[in-house]
Amino acid sequence: MAKKKRNKKNKSTFYTDIVSQVSAIFLNTFRAWVIHGVVILLALSAVAMIFWQMEKYVDAINHARPINVEVKMKTYPSWAGSDLIHNICLTTGIDVNHYWDDDMVVKMQKRLSENPWVKSVTLIQRHYNGLVEISCELREPVARITHNDISYCVGLDGVLMPDAYVLNHLVTIEGVDAFSPHVGHPITSRPMIAGLDILDVILGMESGVKHEQRIWQQLRSIDVSNYKGRINPSAPHFCLYTGGNTEIRWGADVDSNRAFYEVDYANKVSTLYRHNIVALSEGQTLDRYKYIDLRDFRKSGNSDPVRYPGS
Repeated sequence: MAKKKRNKKNKSTFYTDIVSQVSAIFLNTFRAWVIHGVVILLALSAVAMIFWQMEKYVDAINHARPINVEVKMKTYPSWAGSDLIHNICLTTGIDVNHYWDDDMVVKMQKRLSENPWVKSVTLIQRHYNGLVEISCELREPVARITHNDISYCVGLDGVLMPDAYVLNHLVTIEGVDAFSPHVGHPITSRPMIAGLDILDVILGMESGVKHEQRIWQQLRSIDVSNYKGRINPSAPHFCLYTGGNTEIRWGADVDSNRAFYEVDYANKVSTLYRHNIVALSEGQTLDRYKYIDLRDFRKSGNSDPVRYPGS
């Protein structure tokens, strides 16, 4: 009986020793990890402090060092003239006294976004030598509008922009109603919007024809004064004019349904380009015609274009 009690006691002591040893190992390991963690944390903090001090030192040097601030657009479309790009860069409003302000990049982006010519700002990079590089998506103008002797540019999205020298060809929108121009905002005049829709159709056709067969450069203006036939119901609602004053009688706007009176806009633009091909075959342009009527279904479709002698 006494022997059994001694065995039980020995087993209990054995288990206790094992638990004590395991606990000691765990505590020692945990203590080592804690010490290592504290050392690593202190090291990282020291490195971060060193970089912070270095950044402050570099900033102090840059603030003290005189720089010449220059804003440059990295890439821009071929139609944008140098004066327009220069004016857009000036929009940033940056100056040397605030070049290193923390919120300067945010302010530049806001100012650029408020420029009517800027559709979106994609990149602003501020360099230590005073160079600021920007990348923007610009609105491409397709037409020019004059109101109260002030000219404006307008793109297919209808947003009104200040007049500027651009390298692409612009068609003048004539016969415009009195309206209140708001630069940077879409136009609300229905005749002007309908005129832009017609220009959009023609530009869409341009991308699918050979370069020498394109007509956009030949177009001088579009007259929207008879929109919806408000002046003369029997006259073309819209007329295009070439540089040589050939009248292109377009007819109703793109969205109008005038079945049995006029062909659809797809037939109109197709007929117009066939007239141009005929003129090109004779070494001439659309100016060879006195007028071109695109409304009559009998003069459209697959038939040869009717040719009118020049005036």
